[in-house]
Amino acid sequence: KLLWKRDLAKEFASPAGFFGRVSSPLVIGDLVLLDIGGKYEGKPANLVAFEAATGDLAWAAGEGEADYASPVLLSPPNQAPLALFFVREGFVGVSPQNGAIRFEEHFRSTIHASVNAASPVVVGNQFFLSSCYNVGAGLWEWSGTELTSVYKRQGALDCHFSTPVHHDGYLYGFHGRQEMGQELRCIALANGEVQWSEPMPAGSVIIADGKLLVLTERGELLVAEATPKAWQIHYRAQVTGAETRALPALSKGLFYARDKRKLTCVDLRK
Repeated sequence: KLLWKRDLAKEFASPAGFFGRVSSPLVIGDLVLLDIGGKYEGKPANLVAFEAATGDLAWAAGEGEADYASPVLLSPPNQAPLALFFVREGFVGVSPQNGAIRFEEHFRSTIHASVNAASPVVVGNQFFLSSCYNVGAGLWEWSGTELTSVYKRQGALDCHFSTPVHHDGYLYGFHGRQEMGQELRCIALANGEVQWSEPMPAGSVIIADGKLLVLTERGELLVAEATPKAWQIHYRAQVTGAETRALPALSKGLFYARDKRKLTCVDLRK
């Protein structure tokens, strides 16, 4: 049963950008938060929140363009939670209840034909961001009152569109431009130092039970150990067709992957 709907393109003049509108919403309590890069009643509305029950606009905040990363929850211990957005110009931390901007920083390419597409990775009170187009990656720390840059570096884990995953102090993700060839890499979260690098087609990675589940855009599934010591593969199989771009999902040992024509489920429970 449809409860409500809002036409963001019509009501908020949300632009389509290079690749359409692909940012996922973030639900916090009774609010649904979105990055739309639009306007509302003639005023900038880069970020918006709707009442989950009714669809009514709760607040609109910030100005600028939307991008392709999805917002995430930043919830440091003993601190009020924030919604963290990686938008066209950089990143913004806002109070989810009223849209008050707590911090923002420029972090984007000087190239116009560029995107910020990998979503932030939150670990405690720190968050990791990464982008291609000569941007690189960085780690920041939020105390609840002050934002601190831990490091920024290029050439370590420059993510084009696939979001990396974190496990036991290390990040695993795809480095490099999709059209120029990529590598799956492991880097240390604390300093960004590369632990190992494995060339492979572009793809996505999720993690479960200490295992990396890598799905390449050519449709190959690779299951490997999430360890900084070396690339240790346990299993590989062709599970979908070519041009597999959608992020896979895992539920109760069942791995779901979708290419342009079909949805496939692989039983990994054994």
